[in-house]
Amino acid sequence: MQKVKFQAGEMIFAEGDPSDHCYKIVSGKVEINLDVPGMMARGRKETVATCGPGEVIGEMSVIESGARSASAVAVEPTICNAYTAQEILHALETNPQEAIAYIKTLIRRIRETNRRVSWNAGHRL
Repeated sequence: MQKVKFQAGEMIFAEGDPSDHCYKIVSGKVEINLDVPGMMARGRKETVATCGPGEVIGEMSVIESGARSASAVAVEPTICNAYTAQEILHALETNPQEAIAYIKTLIRRIRETNRRVSWNAGHRL
């Protein structure tokens, strides 16, 4: 684990990038953004989450060994603990409280996504 600092407005990782670390936010705030198809040239994005202290970001692609599915930008000065895939998996295997907190975060994110998809589908009808 390595402590890293980001300034307000600094990109932590970009959608589509390969992943080598996930981050647990110690202090500060991070926006998770998706590029809006066809609008990238105009800098359009959709903020899908705002994360704060105690939350983990970038874990999906680290655990799956895939490309980043979204971008993360520090909204304010932010300090994170950076973990490699091996480090985060070890923490989840050896610390049940950490694993439960992680599962709760994933469930919350799925619920938020379901609400957003449902809302968008309802407005398209």
